[in-house]
Amino acid sequence: VWATSKDVKLEQTKLLLVQPLDFHLKDRGKPFVAAESVGAGAGEIVILARGREATFPFGLEPKAPPLDKCCVAIVDDVYYDENA
Repeated sequence: VWATSKDVKLEQTKLLLVQPLDFHLKDRGKPFVAAESVGAGAGEIVILARGREATFPFGLEPKAPPLDKCCVAIVDDVYYDENA
């Protein structure tokens, strides 16, 4: 995602278009934009922080950018047991 105008605290911050998934890795819900803090890229599965916690990777107030969602981890593997 490219933003021509954004808050000065978000300059140099990569933004990703994120598609929520279910446990079977099927699309679930509408895609949204999230800030990226861990080096994730296209096609990777990520874990998100939402709300105030989304700002934590960028420092504490008042340096924290105005965020609602942020990628905070890249998932290596998914194992889901429906019987657990």
